Amino acid sequence: MSGHRFGGSWTEEKLKSVGSYLSRYTTALKYQSFELVYFDAFAGTGDREEDPKIFPLFNDDQEWLKGEGIFKGSARISLETEPAFDRFIFVEKSKRKFDQLKKLAAEFPNKSDHIQFVRNDANSAIEEFCRTTNWRRTRAVMFLDPYGMQVDWKTIQMIAATKSIDLWYLVPAMIGIARLLKNDGNIPEPWEDRLDRNLGTTSWREAFFVEETEKNLFGEMSSHVSKTADVGSIEKFIFERLSSEFEAAAEHGLPLRNSRNQCMYLLMFACGNKRGARVALPIARHILGY
Repeated sequence: MSGHRFGGSWTEEKLKSVGSYLSRYTTALKYQSFELVYFDAFAGTGDREEDPKIFPLFNDDQEWLKGEGIFKGSARISLETEPAFDRFIFVEKSKRKFDQLKKLAAEFPNKSDHIQFVRNDANSAIEEFCRTTNWRRTRAVMFLDPYGMQVDWKTIQMIAATKSIDLWYLVPAMIGIARLLKNDGNIPEPWEDRLDRNLGTTSWREAFFVEETEKNLFGEMSSHVSKTADVGSIEKFIFERLSSEFEAAAEHGLPLRNSRNQCMYLLMFACGNKRGARVALPIARHILGY
């Protein structure tokens, strides 16, 4: 197997959006003196193995199909981007996926000296990258593509603090956040801790729940907590959180839906550089469809 199995047509939609931004980003900064870096925090193997018949929206789009049943992953797409990035950093924690990922160096020999493969936890790798990079000379695009809620908000804050990174973040809106928000508000402590770390605040309790008071048949008042979280409220919450850290953020994310048309993730964008945001934000909004 040359790729890992995950996703469906929504995965191709996500990768197509990010890939479209990469080429526009390097074109816009082509004549600047910055070193341009692409950082992929959940790089996987570089490819995904799927049945092409399940991708009706993309069967005719050969740009994203590597071979029969093999679809290009984000790492491969970044390496094929023109104009090219100056440096690529691919992070993958799984040894099996990491070993497969490193084979990309042989497939792109003219870029192999510019690729850094890192086998580490994404949060730790991002912290090291943000801490050791000379941001006066560097600009970067970072793709955070977790399967679940592995990303801590303090990691998002480190990215924003560089004031030099454009971030594409796959938010686990309904597949992660919403699932931990129990309807009655009685959330186990480990789940609360995970939400606190992922969202970087405790204010989600007020944002996603409401206390309702009602009178029973005997005229007695009682109150109970009800969950109000939906795709729209989670999108608004994450936008406000990103806006509090970054120079600018796109108000709406791209909803990524499964075969039953249920939204699982939101692909969201934020820009850390004040000058760059004037160009980057309109491009991202266009890619996101508004």
